[in-house]
Amino acid sequence: MSDPRSTYSIQTAVLSLQEELERLKIQAVMGWPKEFRSLEWYGLKNGMRVLEVGSGPVTLQSNY
Repeated sequence: MSDPRSTYSIQTAVLSLQEELERLKIQAVMGWPKEFRSLEWYGLKNGMRVLEVGSGPVTLQSNY
């Protein structure tokens, strides 16, 4: 990362790139229940679509 405030760098991380991607995937799965509650609170209904734009690995997720 180029942000001087960050202490995390994928280039110097102990995990391989594949392991890091798996770690991020697990992190997303762990956070899904909270995200699901938020989406319901905002009024998301079956059949609606959401575009989530953020940093991290590109994954397609269809949980709702």
